Amino acid sequence: MKKIYTILLLIAVSTTIVSAQNSKTKKADNLYDRLAYTDAAQAYQKVLKRGTTDVYVFERLANCYYFINDTKKAEMYYKRVAKSKDANPEAIYNYAQTLKANGKFSDYNTWMKNFAKLSPNDTRVKEFMKNPNYIPKIMDDMARYTATNMEDINSEYADFGGIVYGKDFYFASGRNTSRKNIPVE
Repeated sequence: MKKIYTILLLIAVSTTIVSAQNSKTKKADNLYDRLAYTDAAQAYQKVLKRGTTDVYVFERLANCYYFINDTKKAEMYYKRVAKSKDANPEAIYNYAQTLKANGKFSDYNTWMKNFAKLSPNDTRVKEFMKNPNYIPKIMDDMARYTATNMEDINSEYADFGGIVYGKDFYFASGRNTSRKNIPVE
């Protein structure tokens, strides 16, 4: 009988802890689920300021920054998640991608190899393992090319898709400096 009371007490305490965590992150989780990542990041920051050190909050916050392309902040929070023993493999992959985006290529390779251990059948792992050191090769190739601003045709508007046809150069642009309505045919 004493064992039953002990088991019931443990269940009650664990349920209370889980529901307390849910109530702390409810607003932030709602924003996250609605894909409002900027607002969710602010809400998760408030949860952290209240003293929460749960991996769940750090992972959600890192994901928010990852999805809004703030890779510096994402890296900081993914680092904490990646060091936990029960890190989600997807968080490890995102951490590796964040490191790559921040120019930390050797760390990227290390964490991609960690991701490979956790998810060996993932297609991203298979592609990575075919050529794990592809980034230095790309960087070496980039040195062969230079980009120059063609001030005669570039503008402050969106200009893209240039092609030479005959003796003429055609491109798409967002400019309409004369404010004329141009009919589309």
